[in-house]
Amino acid sequence: MHVARDGRDAAMSFFNHKANYTAEAVELIGGIVRSDPKFGYTPRLVPSDPATHFHDWLVGDEDALGDPGASFFTMEKSFWDARSDPNLLLVHYNDLKADRMGEMRRIADFLDIAVPDDIWPDLVAAAGFDAMKAAADALLPAAGDIWEGGGRTFLHKGTNGRWRELYAPDDLALYDARVAAEFTPGLAAWVEKGRLATTDPRDAPD
Repeated sequence: MHVARDGRDAAMSFFNHKANYTAEAVELIGGIVRSDPKFGYTPRLVPSDPATHFHDWLVGDEDALGDPGASFFTMEKSFWDARSDPNLLLVHYNDLKADRMGEMRRIADFLDIAVPDDIWPDLVAAAGFDAMKAAADALLPAAGDIWEGGGRTFLHKGTNGRWRELYAPDDLALYDARVAAEFTPGLAAWVEKGRLATTDPRDAPD
């Protein structure tokens, strides 16, 4: 299963994760990157502001941390190309927010998990963002080793569109141009809007 999100929101979330790394996490990740012959450099892991980070995410190494194969655009294209595989289900963040119950049932059906009807309300409530953030210490007990504030920092806002007042117009235009150049129309629409607002990825012709 792959959960996708609009790239502008994904970059915003990525900024929050990187901006709140603990000193120990920065040292650990930096050491791994420096010692790997594929990289061999010290990564810039703590960005200063979301607008600069988004620009670097688009034109530099911040998207994939130096590994082109880990790029947002590369990964989304790879999952899209495999969207008809019987062992892959594409899920979108927007759809989870719009119809959590429906998407959870869809996931359970895909995984062939039978859930008694009387349990569904509690499961759906527990999967809400506020509920997960309140239970962050139990859900993500080791998150404090990576992020200042632990799981409550990892589960930051859970909202979309915060980039609208932060990213530079030129960078937003650059994002649109890159999407148009690298994604098919069907993939571009799905990454931005999700299945409920477009079509099921398995039914998309491109």
